[in-house]
Amino acid sequence: AVWASQRWPKSVIHCYEPEPSNFALLEQNLAVIADRVEFNNFAIGNPEWKELHLGKNNCGEASFFNHGQQQDKAVIVETKLPSTMPAAQILKMDVEGAELEILSRLSVIDFDVVLFEYHTEYLRRACDELLKAYDLVGANGVCRGQGTLKYLHKRTRG
Repeated sequence: AVWASQRWPKSVIHCYEPEPSNFALLEQNLAVIADRVEFNNFAIGNPEWKELHLGKNNCGEASFFNHGQQQDKAVIVETKLPSTMPAAQILKMDVEGAELEILSRLSVIDFDVVLFEYHTEYLRRACDELLKAYDLVGANGVCRGQGTLKYLHKRTRG
């Protein structure tokens, strides 16, 4: 968010963090740009999801799913539909396995750029199917079935 605020100085950044202690860190870390950030203390995805399992190794591993990096310990959080998000040019997701759930619940996927981390090859391929109007312009594999992807909408080609 800090990088984006420097890259696009007139932008408004919408941040979503459901886990209470992570949300406190988010507010603290973004205090220098707080006037340009909309802080949202809830998850985006399936509103039936309430139990967010905490990470085993770090606070960034909290997830509604167990990918082997989550504890049995969970916190109860609020989850809202993706339709509650405002229109945006860039969608950046680090949602620990909820990428497909978020993208598939959008009535229209209309961002210039979509960036996300994926946790299984199946989810990566399913998201790729939803992003047919986009070109995959960057990828970084962490290990088999995990990595990050960068998509650019085809309309942005010069």
